[in-house]
Amino acid sequence: MTGIIAPGFGPQGVGTGGNVPSSDTSRLKALEKKLAQLKDEKDEAVKNKDREKARELEQEIRKLEQQIQQLKKKADREKEREKQAGEEAPGYGQKPVDPETGNLIDVYG
Repeated sequence: MTGIIAPGFGPQGVGTGGNVPSSDTSRLKALEKKLAQLKDEKDEAVKNKDREKARELEQEIRKLEQQIQQLKKKADREKEREKQAGEEAPGYGQKPVDPETGNLIDVYG
């Protein structure tokens, strides 16, 4: 193992926090940076014929790739929820429209 841990990350992987997209984006960038670093270390271990270290690094790389994939899926789900929420209900100041006639709907009537 390398012992290198990206800031804000613990042994469970992706750090804890709210569902703030910018936070997820910064975590994703940190994970991708760490992934690149681990791949470089693995290449160096292979070059030096250190099979044990290369094997350990490969395991870390796989775990990190899974974390990145999960984080990307989470971001996609959040985007889809936001999109659906925007389609379901009219926002502030928007008037509901009857889809068949195109007429405004009297919500107070």
